[in-house]
Amino acid sequence: MTKFKYELDYESQKKYINFHLFNHKRLHVSPIILSFALVGFAVLSIVLKQYLLAIVSGILILVVLGFLFFLVKRVHKMNLKGKEFPEQNVSIAFTKAGMTLYDDLSEDKQTVEYNKLHRIYFLKDYIYVYLTPDQGIALQKALLVEGDYDKFALFLKENFSKKFVRFRGYKFVS
Repeated sequence: MTKFKYELDYESQKKYINFHLFNHKRLHVSPIILSFALVGFAVLSIVLKQYLLAIVSGILILVVLGFLFFLVKRVHKMNLKGKEFPEQNVSIAFTKAGMTLYDDLSEDKQTVEYNKLHRIYFLKDYIYVYLTPDQGIALQKALLVEGDYDKFALFLKENFSKKFVRFRGYKFVS
């Protein structure tokens, strides 16, 4: 069994939001594709000696990338500014049967089978467990209270498909 203390704080929530936007939802893909298309259009405009179109393309690139930057800042502001993160009394354990949520103040527990989860992302210092495509739980490696992080990674790799468990920035210990 691998067990984590579930804790919310500003930094971990900010990292989760960034991960959610840029890795899980891939928010950046469309603006970057559009930017590359505009760069190509600007180069073509320069080759054809249409310098005004090249300047307009450059301005549009800045607008698209600026929009992406301000969109991310807006999401951070909406989700984090002025929020208090109360102490959680929840632990989350992973067994062969599934993920179990424990209420540390009582004997209550709830088990969710792995096939009911949307996806798990395993990172160097975090595990992001997606219950649905838009709702997830961020677990910090530093808050591991039972079990071994590397053995848990190996368990996930050996027992689940690459579509369900994705490893980002995590290096397997040989």
